[in-house]
Amino acid sequence: GHYSVMVTANGGGYSRWNGLAITRFQPDPIESGYGTFLFLRDMENGEWCTATSDAVHLAGEKSTTIFTDYKAEFIKETGTIHSTVETIVASDSDGEGRRIVITNTGTKDRIIEVTSYAELVLTNDDTDTAHPAFAKMFVETEIDDRGDAIYATRRKRGADDPDIHVAHVVSDGSGAMREVQVETDRRAFIGRGRTLRNPVVFDEGVTLSGNHGFVLDPIASLRCRVRVPAHKKVSLVFWSLV
Repeated sequence: GHYSVMVTANGGGYSRWNGLAITRFQPDPIESGYGTFLFLRDMENGEWCTATSDAVHLAGEKSTTIFTDYKAEFIKETGTIHSTVETIVASDSDGEGRRIVITNTGTKDRIIEVTSYAELVLTNDDTDTAHPAFAKMFVETEIDDRGDAIYATRRKRGADDPDIHVAHVVSDGSGAMREVQVETDRRAFIGRGRTLRNPVVFDEGVTLSGNHGFVLDPIASLRCRVRVPAHKKVSLVFWSLV
């Protein structure tokens, strides 16, 4: 009862814990792009998009959203690659899981790169909305020694401020460890003069830089590659725990 998630039919939304905003969200009917997103990139042709209808599309794709009592499901078809994202709130801990199942209906193996993205807030909405640039300065991020998990906390300004710690990790359904790239700096992820619809990290040859600390504009982003055999499926789960 401490953690909650709101998602829209397009895949945007926010996460909350004990009244505090974990991720940033601004309701705008025209310009979206706020929420926790998963990006998919085909390493053969370089095409990439989000696994939900928001915020990046490919020509000819098909998107479907299904809401049930216990989860939200986002289905996308792009050629022979089909993906399903299930968003659930963990029942035994404070956090959420976003499980993505990638199915290859083609006749040859595909290498798919999966990248998560969420803007970190870790304070109440009023504080973040009143002065977002100032509020961002108090979030400190850390990458663990293995380089495959992100931790974030908010530096307290007063004795009455709550202690809050966030972890963002990815688990592999097969149990095999894969190389993971990490980024916690939004400016390094998106690039100067760009938006979430054309971030620099999807330019050819660009990798996540592994920035952490007081990065002034904190995010949580993990990237890994999976081989999807012909007529098979693989699954990953991106966890955010508070």
